[in-house]
Amino acid sequence: MSSLLTFFRPIPLSGVERVLIVQTGSGSRLPRLVERSRGLFGEARLEVLLREGDASLRHEIDVASTHVARWEERYSLLPELRRTPFDVVVLQVGGATTELRLLPFLLRTRSIVAFDEMFEARAVTLFRLPGIVAHLGLLGENRTRFEMVRRAIAKVTVAPLLGFFSLVYLLGSNLWLRLRPLWRR
Repeated sequence: MSSLLTFFRPIPLSGVERVLIVQTGSGSRLPRLVERSRGLFGEARLEVLLREGDASLRHEIDVASTHVARWEERYSLLPELRRTPFDVVVLQVGGATTELRLLPFLLRTRSIVAFDEMFEARAVTLFRLPGIVAHLGLLGENRTRFEMVRRAIAKVTVAPLLGFFSLVYLLGSNLWLRLRPLWRR
């Protein structure tokens, strides 16, 4: 998984050697995304991960290598990609999303960069993460920022309390099971 520092770093403009572009949007926008990535990261080695439905795009884009994400190979694809450390993983937000939308967050990378509909690059930081998560449809329904903050606060306060009371209950029941035979004597 991406380290926590991934979500605090700005877009690295120097020292970038390997960039993985994950097709999280429409295949028709991918050539422009590759062009913008090449302009942003200069001489870095660009690799693209395509959906199986858009595998024909591999001949239309000029990158160092392309990978095709096939449903049958999903269990071997992730470990293969995780073995390769990427400096930057690029995703596209805006428009329709694909089943690869979570993959950038599971890879080993220093930075995750999102391109919007106007192909402007933005680092995925903790401050932009709620908007990107909402766009990628990871919340299940449309929620306002206030609702997201309220739910986050509830999770931060309720989860530890439930964990504490669960621990007390388990310790109490374990203690009762151990002391009950002694009490019966």
